[in-house]
Amino acid sequence: MLMAKALNASGLPVEAVVISNGFPKDPSVLDGAATIVVYADGGGRHPLNAHIDDFRKRMSAGVGLVCIHYGVEVPKGKSGDAFLDWTGGYFETHWSVNPHWTARYKAFPKHPITRGVKPFSVHDEWYYHMRFVTKLKGVTPILTDLPPDSTLKRPDGPHSGNKFARAAIAKKQPQHMAWARVRRDGGRGFGFTGGHDHWNWG
Repeated sequence: MLMAKALNASGLPVEAVVISNGFPKDPSVLDGAATIVVYADGGGRHPLNAHIDDFRKRMSAGVGLVCIHYGVEVPKGKSGDAFLDWTGGYFETHWSVNPHWTARYKAFPKHPITRGVKPFSVHDEWYYHMRFVTKLKGVTPILTDLPPDSTLKRPDGPHSGNKFARAAIAKKQPQHMAWARVRRDGGRGFGFTGGHDHWNWG
């Protein structure tokens, strides 16, 4: 709601419409949308899980898809494969992790999304070690940092830790917390793993 309010007040040629409480009962409300933003419970409760086939048609028509925070998590399999195609990555349980930590973003790629962005740091629940398409094909990492070892102090679990994430951090492999994708159909996808702490929108 805060994002929609800001967009509608921006003076840009944007009309942001908020749909609450899950997938719309009347999907036709999505007809004509240039981009669909999902900022909702994910995992098994993700609103797109039961609508992958319908969304595939929308994505094939070039509609953009933005997934924020828990909205980047879907089950491995049909939903996960679709998200790899649509946004280039997703949170996969027993592979990705969801710690709270302070990320420090110091450098950014040359990309329309990063115009005017200056280095910043934010404490949030930054998911990382996302499942991405092979070799990040078609994906541009936008926010990248190396999480500290302390982000893996919790025991292993579906979201808390796993040997794959631990190995990546031990090897000092930078992690991507936001990314953009240009799809084969010309549509665009964007994933952002922060957004748990609402005061960061202020």
